[in-house]
Amino acid sequence: MGNYHHSLRETSDDEARQLLSQMDEPEQSKSDETADAATADRVQRQFPDMSAKAQAAVAAYLAHKQDKGSDAEAEKQGPARASDKNAETGEAEFSGGGAGKDQKGLSETASLRDKILRINWKTDLSGGLQRVAIANGLAPFGNGKARAIAWNFPDAIPVHREPLYTPRRDLIPKYRTYEDRTDFRLPTAYWSIQKNDYSQEFPLVLTSGRLVEFEGGGDETRANKWLAEFQQAMFAEINQADAARAGISDGGQVWVATPEGARIRVAALVTNRVDEGTVFLPFHFAGMWMGESITDRYPSGTVPYVTGEAANTAMTYGYDVVTFMQESKASLCRLEPV
Repeated sequence: MGNYHHSLRETSDDEARQLLSQMDEPEQSKSDETADAATADRVQRQFPDMSAKAQAAVAAYLAHKQDKGSDAEAEKQGPARASDKNAETGEAEFSGGGAGKDQKGLSETASLRDKILRINWKTDLSGGLQRVAIANGLAPFGNGKARAIAWNFPDAIPVHREPLYTPRRDLIPKYRTYEDRTDFRLPTAYWSIQKNDYSQEFPLVLTSGRLVEFEGGGDETRANKWLAEFQQAMFAEINQADAARAGISDGGQVWVATPEGARIRVAALVTNRVDEGTVFLPFHFAGMWMGESITDRYPSGTVPYVTGEAANTAMTYGYDVVTFMQESKASLCRLEPV
């Protein structure tokens, strides 16, 4: 925070309303009118595409907290001085070119501290400044910059690409994956996998996700007896129609087999919470490996109350070169009753 003072000043609703009303305030001195005109002129130049109401809001916002006449003086002293003034008063929060300059160290003067603490959205905990901005069609939390074209990504503008293991073979011509690549002698397979059709042998879409009761891999939360009581076993959510076709009953044991040779044994939760053709696995379980318990590998006294198959055992190969994430939300599977 640099030399920001530790005290936080708030903008009340009354002050916010007063700030809005100042847009139409008729009674001003000549010097005030000159200063406000200079501020309004600068806002107009910096935001030519803004609506008149939005420009007026920015001008009123700045004029409300600045020393009258200081902006006109800064303008007369040239662009560099004006830029410094913008940084000091916090106008950088609204201007693209000066964004972030108001984060530099500030001198410990009462008037400057008062200005910064009152006009900076980062230190106004009441939300008054944000309400003023929203009421006038402005972004309430300062400037942001989006990269519309990411030149260093495989897709400069993001496009959909089908998962490596997909049942929608008809989408591949338009949304095929990347070509195989090698980085630092490490081969990464893409098209060499996707070009093969696994959907006949593995007709169901497999996805994974979270439970409310557990976190991450679950070793800590499954070791909590109160949380473990809520989710006592690893399971797969299976649509009623898919369960009927596979001869699987609710609560029974089922094998979930996937294209790369993995098979996990879990309880079947037959439900309409998942669409027909989709199987869901929670990813918070561990302690079993393809039907066999491996709790003997835990250090003494550390085995959680609940163990089960890890969803990642069943999930298949895939890697996103943009986010550096594994493809653990989209694969294929086959159900086999135990």
